[in-house]
Amino acid sequence: TLFCLTCSQNRLTQPLNNRLSVRQVHIFNISFCKSESMYLEGTLCDAMIRVKDAEFKVHKLVLMEPSAYFRDLFLRKQSTEQQVYSFSNVSSHIMELILEYAYTSCVELTEDTVEELLEAADYFAISGVTQACCDFLQQKISSKNCINTWKLAELHEFLDLKKMAYFYILEHFEEVVELCADFQLLSVMRLVDLIERAELNVRNESFVFEAILRWVKFAPDKRRRHMEILLSKVSECWGCPRNSMRTTICHKTGLVLSHFFFRFNHT
Repeated sequence: TLFCLTCSQNRLTQPLNNRLSVRQVHIFNISFCKSESMYLEGTLCDAMIRVKDAEFKVHKLVLMEPSAYFRDLFLRKQSTEQQVYSFSNVSSHIMELILEYAYTSCVELTEDTVEELLEAADYFAISGVTQACCDFLQQKISSKNCINTWKLAELHEFLDLKKMAYFYILEHFEEVVELCADFQLLSVMRLVDLIERAELNVRNESFVFEAILRWVKFAPDKRRRHMEILLSKVSECWGCPRNSMRTTICHKTGLVLSHFFFRFNHT
C-alpha cells in the first residue's frame, strides 16, 4: 500500500491505490526534493558517518536540513577538514534509511524496521520520519502488538501514539490478554492502571480476575505479593462487597488462591 506524507500537512494521506507490495513496503514522500547523485558519487563530501559495520560519506548541509541533531552537532564542531562522527548504537541499514530521507525526502518503512527507525529518528531529531513512523504504527496496531507500541510511545514521549495505543488496549482488553505475549510482561503498576479504568471493556468481573491469575501465573513467586493491590482495584471498580471472601482454584496453574476483597478501616 502506497502512502504519501506532504510537507505542509505532516501526516499520512489516504492510500493512493489498493496495491499491496510483497514486503508490505510503505513509502512516505515529502514535497521538496534534493539531489542524491553527489551522495552516491561521494562528491564534495565534508563529513563521514561511522556506524556499527559501515561508513558513509555525507554532506553536512544536507543532513542539517531535516535533523536538528546534526544541525547542532555540525555547527558546534565546525572544521574545513572532513570529520568522522561515530554512532555505534545505529545499524548500517537504519543509517541508510536516515540518509535516504535526508537526500531524497523519502523513507521506506516496513514492520520489521519501523521501531528501530523510529528510535533513531527520535535520537537524531528528524520530525518528518518520527511522524511517519508513528502514523505507520497507528495503522498497524493490533491486539498482539498494542502493548509494545504503548511502551515504545511512552519511552520516547510520543503522546498521540501513546494515547491511541492505551485506549486500544482498554477497548480490546480481552483479546489483548488472550493474544498478546507482552501482557505477561506488564509491571504491576501498568496492570493496575489498566484494570482500574472505567473505560476497560470486559464482559464481567470474572474475566478481570482470570486476567490477574494469568499474570500472576507467569512469575508466581514474585507476583503473589501483588494480589492485594490488584484485587482491591477489582473490588473498587466492580462494586463488590468489601467483606466478601472467595476461594478460586485455578486448575491450569495448580494454584489455590484466596481471592478476597479487603475490609477497610473506614466506612
